[in-house]
Amino acid sequence: MLPLPLNIFCMRQTASVLGSLLGWAIGFMLIPQVIFNAYRVLYTLPEMTPAFHVSIAALSALFAISVTTVATFLSCLTILRSAPAELMLPSAPPPGKRIFLENVDFIWKKLQFSQKITFRNLFRYKKRFWMTVLGVACCTAMLVAGLGLRDSIATQVAEKQFGDIMRYDVSLQLKENLTMEQKSALVTTLANTNLSTYLDNTVNNISVQGSTDNSDPIDSLLMVPADPAALSNYFMLRSYDTGEPLVLSDHGVILTQKLAKNLDVTTGDTIVIKEDETTTQLVLVEGIAENYLQHYVFLSPSYYQTIYGELPQPNQVLGLLDSTLSQEDLAATLMATAGVSAVRFTSDNEQDFQNTLGSINYLIWIIIIAAALLALVVQYTLTTINISERFREIATIKVLGFYDREVSAYITRESYLLTLFGILPGLIGGIFLHGYILDAAEVGNVMYVESILAQSFILSILLTFMFTWLVNLIMIGTLKKINMVEALKSNE
Repeated sequence: MLPLPLNIFCMRQTASVLGSLLGWAIGFMLIPQVIFNAYRVLYTLPEMTPAFHVSIAALSALFAISVTTVATFLSCLTILRSAPAELMLPSAPPPGKRIFLENVDFIWKKLQFSQKITFRNLFRYKKRFWMTVLGVACCTAMLVAGLGLRDSIATQVAEKQFGDIMRYDVSLQLKENLTMEQKSALVTTLANTNLSTYLDNTVNNISVQGSTDNSDPIDSLLMVPADPAALSNYFMLRSYDTGEPLVLSDHGVILTQKLAKNLDVTTGDTIVIKEDETTTQLVLVEGIAENYLQHYVFLSPSYYQTIYGELPQPNQVLGLLDSTLSQEDLAATLMATAGVSAVRFTSDNEQDFQNTLGSINYLIWIIIIAAALLALVVQYTLTTINISERFREIATIKVLGFYDREVSAYITRESYLLTLFGILPGLIGGIFLHGYILDAAEVGNVMYVESILAQSFILSILLTFMFTWLVNLIMIGTLKKINMVEALKSNE
C-alpha cells in the first residue's frame, strides 16, 4: 500500500493527465473550428483540417501538471511535518477574531446573531475566502467577456453600420460607358419606381498607403457623391470619437476609422491613393469617420477634379425606398433597365452579415459553459471542504435546535456573500478581458464596437448567482444527512 502523501500525489496527477487529454480534444478540435468559422465573416475559406501539434500539447500539459504538482507538494508537506498523533485528531478550527465591521456600530448592532456569525466566519477562513472570491471573479469575468463579444460583434455592429451609418436602402451598380439613351432610360425608370430619393455616386476600387509608409497598400473603396450636401441622408459621416457630423470639403478626404488605424494616420496627415501601378495621388486627411465594415475614402466632386483633372463619372445609385414598395418587384424592374448591372438591398447585406456571425454564438456558449464549470467546480469543492471542516460545528447547532432551513442558511449565506464579493472585481476584469479579446480578434476591414451593453453585466451577475445557487441546492442534501450522534462522538 502506498504511503498517504504518495497516494494523494498519484491521484492528483492522474486527474491532471485525464484533464489534459480532455483539454487537448477541446483545444485542438472544438475551439479552433469555432474561431475558424468566425473568420469566414471576412474571407471565403476552405474546410478546416484539424491538426495536433505535439509541442503545444506537451507545453500545455506540462503547465497543468506542474501547477497540480506544486499544489500537491505543498499539501503533502504539511502532512509530512505533522506528528502521527496530530493527524489522528480532527483539525482545530482557526481562532475567531474581531473583524472590521464590529467597529461600525450602526451596522453591527443591527445585525442578527446568525448574521454576525456569518461575517466572522468569512474572515475566519481566509484561504477559502480568497479562493472563492478569485474563482467567482474569474467566472464573472468570462461571462462579461463572452456576452460582451456578442454585444460588440453581433448586436452593435449591425445596429450602427446598417442603421445609423449606411442609411440607403438599395444600391444600383451601373454598367461602364453608359450611352445617353441608357442614362435617359435609367432616369425614367427611377422616376417611375416611386423611390423617395436617390443619389448618384462614384465608387472605385483603390489601394491606400501612408505617405511615409513602406508597408503593403490597403484595398479600399473610393466614394465620390454627386451631391456632398445630401450624402448624410444615404451614408452618415460622423467623427468616430465625438460623433459630430463631418462634411466633405474641396481640400481633403475623409477616411473611415479602421483604415486610419491601419495606416496609423490622423487628421492633418497625408496619404497616397493608388488606382493602378502608374496613377498615384497624394491627398490630405481632413476627417476620420465612424465605420465598422469595409474601408472607405470619401472625396467631394470638386476635390476629385482637382487631383485627377476631370469630373467623376457616376457608376452607382444609392436610393431610399418607399415603404409600400416590394423589393422583389423593384429589383426585377431595375434589372430590366438598360445600364443596370446589379441591384443590392441593404437589408440583404445585413442579413448576410448576421448569418455569417452564427459561429460567434457557439464561441459565446463555449465561454459561458467554461465559466459555469469553473464556478461549479470552485464553489462545490470549497463548500464541501467548508462542511467537512465544520462537521462538528454544524452537528452542534443541529443539536441546539436549529431547523434544517436555518442550518442551510448558516452555510449558504456565506457562499452568497463570497459570490457578491467576487462579482465586483469580476466585472472589472471582464471589461479588460473583453477589450483584449477584441484587439486580438480584429482583422481585415472590420471594426468592432468596444462597449458592453448594460444587460450583459446584469445577466453575468444573475448567472454567477445562479451557479452558486445550484451548488448550494446540492449541498442542502448533504447538510440534512449529517448524523449528529456520529459527528459529536469523541475521536480520542
